[in-house]
Amino acid sequence: MSTFNNAERQAALHVGATMLRERFPTSLKCHASFSLLSVKLTYTVFAAFGWPGVVRVTMRDTGQFIAQSLPGQPFELDPGVHA
Repeated sequence: MSTFNNAERQAALHVGATMLRERFPTSLKCHASFSLLSVKLTYTVFAAFGWPGVVRVTMRDTGQFIAQSLPGQPFELDPGVHA
């Protein structure tokens, strides 16, 4: 079970999608690590962009799922995929 609420999941997705778009503007498949600040902790997370245009954010060390975007909409949290 995830410890992230929907606002934190949306924030993680937004940061991950923005970073991937800035670093790899023409790539169809890419990934990057970044830090995600929570109220009490700092997490190192991994954002990946892959077919069919989905951004997925996970904890780097544990692989725990945090958030996933809708296909082709990297900034929109997929409500059907729960962390």
